[in-house]
Parts: sequence; structure tokens; C-alpha cells
Amino acid sequence: MDRRRTPPDIETSVLLKCARRCTLCFHLSGDLAEKLGQISHLDQDPSNCEEDNLAFMCLNHHSLFDSKTSQHKNYTLHELKAARSKLYGAVAENKHTEKITATGVTYNLIGPNARVNINSHDHSANAAAISTGTTPDILMSENRARLLVTLPHDASEKIASFVPSPTTLATLYILPVVRNYGKTMAVVTLFKARFLILSEGQQLPTDPDYEAADFQTVQVVTQLPPDALVQPKAGISNFDFVPVYEQKSTLWLYGLVDYRDIYGFSHQSRFCFVYHIPGGFNPNPAGFYSSGPEAYNRCT
Repeated sequence: MDRRRTPPDIETSVLLKCARRCTLCFHLSGDLAEKLGQISHLDQDPSNCEEDNLAFMCLNHHSLFDSKTSQHKNYTLHELKAARSKLYGAVAENKHTEKITATGVTYNLIGPNARVNINSHDHSANAAAISTGTTPDILMSENRARLLVTLPHDASEKIASFVPSPTTLATLYILPVVRNYGKTMAVVTLFKARFLILSEGQQLPTDPDYEAADFQTVQVVTQLPPDALVQPKAGISNFDFVPVYEQKSTLWLYGLVDYRDIYGFSHQSRFCFVYHIPGGFNPNPAGFYSSGPEAYNRCT
């Protein structure tokens, strides 16, 4: 499929109608905060730039929507179009300009009442915080650092071309990409990654074990400006890789990155990928795909 530039008039129409609010953030949690994001092709055909096929999504949801997963039900075309219609209606009614909305995020504020938790069903504490002088115009959520972890384009190629020697020790290294998609500096304090090999028929545990002895851990304080990236190493030995090479086991790579924003708040971005080998009812090409239970992909 050919990717072509969305015509400027159509792009402008989409951005004006959504006011840069994410279709899925609004659909899933009523979040009407402005987001850094991209225009998604709902049928996942990049050559189809008809306005009815386009919707604005934040970076997190755009990445999730574009990922080919095998562990959960993907968002449907009709679901997304209905969500987009409701979002456009909310923007047309200027609900996105209200001072306080149930956005499903924890806003960071400057002042003695450092947090206003919009997740809470009881907003009395929020109202009290605002009434004491911590004004909504100092909300910092949209300016904070936001780290996401992806895999480089050559990761799948490295796995596909790696032939484990039965006698000589060798290590295959993958370099996950930790990028700051936010607007301000992040301070990375911890990176953990683990290759997990599961025999045929085994399922990934529902809850991730981040204390496993075979985690590869990097404890370092690194400043990461907006749009900057760092690539720590994650390695697997040829002896451990043999059952994957023989297509008797499934290879998973999961982990997390801990960081602080410029306001002193701590955050964590988790990631989880599975290496897919074509077969059965899943004909997708061989390669790494974002996958796993929600707990493995949670970001704060």
C-alpha cells in the first residue's frame, strides 16, 4: 500500500473538528485534554485519505492501534467511527474548553496541593485543592515528559537471521528504543528488560514479574530531552535461543523504564513484544509485535 500525504484541507478539517483531542482517549475515559498525536487511517490503508477514514489519536493510542496484536480484540472500524462522531460533538459543544473535565489522568500542579486526581469519582478533594489557590491554568500534564519504548526496524531481522551455534557461546543483542515524546526533559533512572521463552501452549502470566533473576537492568541517571532517544541493550544467548529457532517455543521481550519529569514526579512506561512466526490462523509476517496483557503495557 502506498502512503501519500493527506491533502491539507482534509487534514485541517480533521484537526479543527477534534481540536487535537484523541479519539480513543475520549472514547475510553472521557479525556478531553489536548494531546501530542497523529492522524490515523482507520482502515489502516495509508493510501486512503478520505476524511471519513481519518481520526486524530495520541501517540500512545496511535502506536497501539497500528500494532498487530494476537492477544486481544482490536478496536473495530465502526467502533472508532462512532467514537470519533461523539468526540466531534463534544468539541462542537466546547466541552473541551471547560476548566475541569473527567480526563482519567493525574494532573501535576505547582503548589502545596501538588496533585489533582481526575481519576477519582469523588471530586471534592479536587475542588478543595483548586479553591486553595492551586489554579487549573498551572496544570502541567500536557507539558511533561512522556517516554515510550519501541523496537528498532532491524530487531525482527536480527531474530530471523540468527542461527544459534550448538558449541560456541554467542549473544544476540536487541536495542529497544526509549524515546521522549513529551514536551520537556525526562530523567531516566532505571531500565529493565527480559527475554522470556515459553514452550508451545504456555501463556504469558497475567501479572508481570519484574523481580525475576534474569532481568537485564540498567540503573543510571540519564537526561532525555524531547524527541531524544536512548537504546539500552537486551541480549539472549544462542543456547537459550535454540527452542525458538526450532519453532518449539515463543520468544517474548518485556520490561519497563522508570523516569522523572521536570516537576519531580515519577513515571513508569512498560513494554511487551512477542516474536511471531507465521502459522495456524495467524498469517502475519514474521517479526516482533506489541502484545501481552494490559499490565505489561501500562504507562503512568
